[in-house]
Amino acid sequence: MEVIKYKNKILGMIVRDGFWREGANFFTSANSAFQVGMIIYPKEHRIKPHKHRDLKGVREEPTQEVLYVKKAR
Repeated sequence: MEVIKYKNKILGMIVRDGFWREGANFFTSANSAFQVGMIIYPKEHRIKPHKHRDLKGVREEPTQEVLYVKKAR
């Protein structure tokens, strides 16, 4: 993964197609308002219902999440 920065601010991240690590892998810090990660599970894997932790008071802006699904059933 490559990070593109300007004046110490992250402008972009490049995750190459060859990146492959099973499980949940996040590229941003847990304190980042915009979480970027890649999740790879075997096809029979089930994600249990869950809640995201409340971060009010930790930072002003809400956490944002984007899911890009490359292949699923």
